Amino acid sequence: MTEVSKTYNVPRGTAYLTSQQVIIYITYFLFYVIIARILSKVEIGQVGLLAGAQAVFSAVTQLALQPTATRYIASSIGIGKPTIAGSVAKSILRLTLFTAGIGIVASILLSPLLAGVLFKATEVGSEEALFYLIITFVSGFVLDLATLYGAFFLGAGMYAEAVYQNVLYVPLSRGLGLVLALAGLSVLGITLGWAIGAVVMLLLSIYLWKGKIPAAGLHPLKPLIAFTLPLFVSSLIITMQQWGDIAILQALLGQTGTTGGYYLIVQSVGFLSVLWMPVSSALYPTLSAHSLGGRQALSEKVNLALRLINLAVLPLGTGYRAGCRGGDSDRFPPSCRKDALTSEGYLGSNHSRPCIRCVSSKNSRTDRRGAGKGAAGSDDRHFGVMGASLDRQRIT
Repeated sequence: MTEVSKTYNVPRGTAYLTSQQVIIYITYFLFYVIIARILSKVEIGQVGLLAGAQAVFSAVTQLALQPTATRYIASSIGIGKPTIAGSVAKSILRLTLFTAGIGIVASILLSPLLAGVLFKATEVGSEEALFYLIITFVSGFVLDLATLYGAFFLGAGMYAEAVYQNVLYVPLSRGLGLVLALAGLSVLGITLGWAIGAVVMLLLSIYLWKGKIPAAGLHPLKPLIAFTLPLFVSSLIITMQQWGDIAILQALLGQTGTTGGYYLIVQSVGFLSVLWMPVSSALYPTLSAHSLGGRQALSEKVNLALRLINLAVLPLGTGYRAGCRGGDSDRFPPSCRKDALTSEGYLGSNHSRPCIRCVSSKNSRTDRRGAGKGAAGSDDRHFGVMGASLDRQRIT
């Protein structure tokens, strides 16, 4: 086994990242079980809308620089030039500070307008809604920087460090948010938990990365930007796919409580990504590091990832879907049908992830189209939560 293969070991990285995802999704499960009992449906809907606003902020301000950093750092280390990897990290960090800085200033200036669009005056005061948004955008700014360090860790094959930062952030941010919500801060407590957790995550990430890879000046930005632009468009499409149904549901029905119920359904089936996400994340830097090894080297890595997905994702995911479809009988509540429809959307994309990673690692443009989103509103209007589930499945 070569030195590069030892550094970028897909099974080892998958094991690390799977353990991370298990911890994260146990935390998410407990978080949503508790939040459903301490917040009203309207408040849960507000949390969902704020989470969507943060996701859009991050998608726009990050410019998909995280996968770009992972790819260039891994490929530089793969050819035995770690100083170039350090230069890439330094350049992308400065570029992210610039774009995220502009993004946070623009978001805060637009927050009064956004507050009036997202929240009803009868449900939350204008000043309170404005405060929610500002805290959400500030936490998004800090997360942009913290997750960029996570991309550095993956690019350098530092899977354990990538796990440390995420295992710290999710339990801390969600746990602290619940404590503050129970203390009477409600939605404000949830957003404060996001912000405080993000700051702690960033501080840990800086500490773990410091002195790991030397840098020799700055890397030219032109090739980095040329590589990241197609990925940026793709990330915007993915964000639209993930949050567009919630936005459309809220826009058409205008019922924050209904949006809150659907938000809980979407999060409840999100645990299926605990199986394919670690494989996909561990595969990307490995493919980048072996990008000069020819088609055979890449084929072996992709086939390994597909075997891991076949063994783990399909049996459990199909079993979950079959169990939810039992909602057609009298033994299961009708709401299970919505879970079944939404879970099919997650299952449909499992096999595409390694292929997308392979294309990205070879410096090619990914083509992930948002076909179907244009017609998404019709089902939402007539069928509510069930219609949103149908839209999510159709797009996938």
